[in-house]
Amino acid sequence: MGPTLSRRGLLHASLGGAALLGLGTLTGCNSGPSGSGTATGDGSTATLPDYIRYDGVTPDFPGESGLLTDAYANYPAARVQMYADAPGDGQPLTGLSYFNASLRPDLEQNLYWQGMNAALGSDLEITVVPAAEYASKFATVTAGDTLPDMFTILPTLPAIPQLLEAKAVDLTPYLSGDAISAYPSLANIPTASWQGCVFGGKIRALPIERGLQTTKLMYLRRDIAESLGADSEVTNFADFESLCAELSAPQSNRWALANLPLEYVRSMLAIAGPWAIDGDAIVLNWTRKEQLEALEAARGLYEAGYLNPDVLAAPPSQTNEWFHAGTAALKWDTYSAWTGFYVYSTVEGFRVQGLPVPGFDGGKGQAVLGAPNIAVSAISAASEDRIETILKIADWLAAPFGTQEYLLNKYGKEGIHHEIRDGNPVLLDEHLGEFGLGHIYLSAGPTVFYYPGSAEISREPQDHQRIMLPNAVADPTVGLHSETGSRNLAGIMQSVEALEADIIGGRRAVTDWTSEIDSLLAGELQTILDEYNQAYEQSQ
Repeated sequence: MGPTLSRRGLLHASLGGAALLGLGTLTGCNSGPSGSGTATGDGSTATLPDYIRYDGVTPDFPGESGLLTDAYANYPAARVQMYADAPGDGQPLTGLSYFNASLRPDLEQNLYWQGMNAALGSDLEITVVPAAEYASKFATVTAGDTLPDMFTILPTLPAIPQLLEAKAVDLTPYLSGDAISAYPSLANIPTASWQGCVFGGKIRALPIERGLQTTKLMYLRRDIAESLGADSEVTNFADFESLCAELSAPQSNRWALANLPLEYVRSMLAIAGPWAIDGDAIVLNWTRKEQLEALEAARGLYEAGYLNPDVLAAPPSQTNEWFHAGTAALKWDTYSAWTGFYVYSTVEGFRVQGLPVPGFDGGKGQAVLGAPNIAVSAISAASEDRIETILKIADWLAAPFGTQEYLLNKYGKEGIHHEIRDGNPVLLDEHLGEFGLGHIYLSAGPTVFYYPGSAEISREPQDHQRIMLPNAVADPTVGLHSETGSRNLAGIMQSVEALEADIIGGRRAVTDWTSEIDSLLAGELQTILDEYNQAYEQSQ
């Protein structure tokens, strides 16, 4: 068994909190175990799985756990096979998950599904519903006591600790400490992602890891900036404001910003994100006096005409279109978007770069790390008699980038779903609709940066991480549970975002911020903060 570490120790670790999240991906540098510690899905503690990095695949640009994501310029030629035999037992694996793509073809017409079933040795029988309908479907299934073998848990579901303690297998004996070495793909998931998998002092879930990919940054269309001769060196807010001025040309249907820059400005003032640690307690960043300065600065950019005039009501899809078309040259987005921008761009010479996070008046600002997981999954207590088989299937599904298993899982069968061009898999259009099985939200391995054929583009986001993330901080509520928050925090966030848009757009005064936040604290927001602090204290 690995040692038990306090959450507080992790939160105050080096890298300004980046080490807490352990958000690296496979590094291929060290196959020894490390990073075992406590987890706090509901504020309880337990010995986590050892972190055993998979060294069977070597990245072109190795990362560093908690600081840099591995990067690949090409799919590894060796394509290591992790499983000599199918992990299944011939019995179906039932599941409940979500997927937002179009309806998948039935098994008889779905060659991808057939291939996955054959490789796993158990047929995937997963009920898939759109994310917006998942909570309703999940409530129906749990009320009828018909949970399948595996099921996805979204953070907005109610009473998660109680549900998992009552309905999910205790995975502690199978995964805690060095026991996870029996499942090398799951062992390759960094420690931080397991922190949100502990409930009632036991490991009750598997992480659906996204690592550093969920962290946000300010993107610049470098090709546009260079064509205009704009100075993209940003060392303070004044520099950023000047860059916005150089990029904006409304008469040519071009504005600097595709979406609101408020969180970027907050990062300059070290107040980004709703939550922060102050001493030994979680506090609300929204009450900081610097919030008014951030709102005033963002409002000034809007009033100067540096934002698309439709930005206050534009959906994310529209802001993406503006950025790709060059109607806007700056965009606030996640690291996961970096290589995707290149994939979807049709503009010759298209290039992006990430801006640094300087202090508002110079020096260094402070970014906030994104959550290490987008969800977790659990195994039904009613299926514990098959637990080792189900964990082997989960391990297969979490196989790391560069393996044969990953290639089939993500790209399907060669010659049907993809073909190899210059050593890299390229998806074919004819069978794209077959992939929506929902299993990617039941088990998944660490993410990587990968842009086929270009070492420069593959490495760009990693180079940016090297600059921005050493001074980043973690969201202290990651891995903690607030029952009131699971029901009401999303609605509170929506109301706060609407307030921010009204203030930046000039429809409300900057000073309205303070009274509105005070009003929220007089209600459920204070309860959520109290519940997070209670969970935080219990984790020590």
